[in-house]
Amino acid sequence: MGKHLKSILAVVKKIMESSIIASGAIQLGLSDEAALPLWKETYYSVAMMERLLLRFPELYFEKNMEDIWIILCKLLIHPHSMLRSISSSLVASYFATVEKRKHEQKLDAPSWLLVQPSRLFIIAVSLLKQLRSELSDTTANNLIVQNVAYSVCNLHMLIRQSTSTHQFWSSISSDRGAFLEGFELLGSRKAKNIFLLCTSTSSDVSGSSLDTNEEPTSLLVSSILKKMGRIAMQMQDTQIKNVFNCFNMISSALGPDESLTYADHLLAPLYKVSEGFAGKVVSDEVKQLAQGVQNKLRDLIGSEKFVEVYKSVRMGLKQKRDGRKQAQKIVAAVDPERNAKRKQRMAAKHREHKRRKIMAMKIGRWMR
Repeated sequence: MGKHLKSILAVVKKIMESSIIASGAIQLGLSDEAALPLWKETYYSVAMMERLLLRFPELYFEKNMEDIWIILCKLLIHPHSMLRSISSSLVASYFATVEKRKHEQKLDAPSWLLVQPSRLFIIAVSLLKQLRSELSDTTANNLIVQNVAYSVCNLHMLIRQSTSTHQFWSSISSDRGAFLEGFELLGSRKAKNIFLLCTSTSSDVSGSSLDTNEEPTSLLVSSILKKMGRIAMQMQDTQIKNVFNCFNMISSALGPDESLTYADHLLAPLYKVSEGFAGKVVSDEVKQLAQGVQNKLRDLIGSEKFVEVYKSVRMGLKQKRDGRKQAQKIVAAVDPERNAKRKQRMAAKHREHKRRKIMAMKIGRWMR
């Protein structure tokens, strides 16, 4: 790397760092994005970096670039949408370059920064934040979906390459801080505590005793998929489509055997939407998408196994509903006033649901 290029990239790094620090206390989705400090300087710096990488592709894997890539990953959750978008674009470009280099050099387990387990995990959970935002830009949505799918699939494959659970937890001990950062973004205290337990004991106990601990695929990959399912249930049609398209890409990339490992996490939100248990108004287009992804999953893992998972998901949801109903009966007997207020809230919710449904039907007629 030339002297002038080094000095340029040092300035880029400083600008990006300053922008992240300045916007650290600002929440994602700020309405007045123009008021964010240093966003323009950062955007043009990243855009310049994008041009440099096109001209000098060897920079992707330069050791001196690693700090910049780490900072760029932090921009994936920056409050400004343009910075999130261009960061996603660069991450996608990095992944594409990795695949090209792997194909050319026939490498199975590259040690490049952004395809290490900790970085894949951070990228995936950072992009889950983006999944919550409603973007009208199809390209931006596609980038999010592609990057999440790539991160999840490659994280899964790297875990599978480990000879044992103990070996994997031991191998990531140096990246513990990065994983903890990812769990903070994921917002799962339980998963974080399990991770701390697994990584703290991996150096102290034998592999046989560690087998009783959480499987890495269950802790890391399943946590991401479950979070995606919750996002689909909480957000609107655009986000649901992104999640389901992502599920489709992940299952297709993993193949039948590996997809079966996560079939219950993939199928639960698909079942809720397609069967009308989403708890909100969902468009026919989204229902058709859910049904389509569900059918592809069935074709992938086989009808027999699909039916088993489907029954398990349906039974699990039924048990939860029955549990809620039983709890409501107890509340009605113990605290009638609270139960009356709950009924009023439910009635208001049903009225709003009916109103939105009627409006959706009217809009559908007008657009014909």
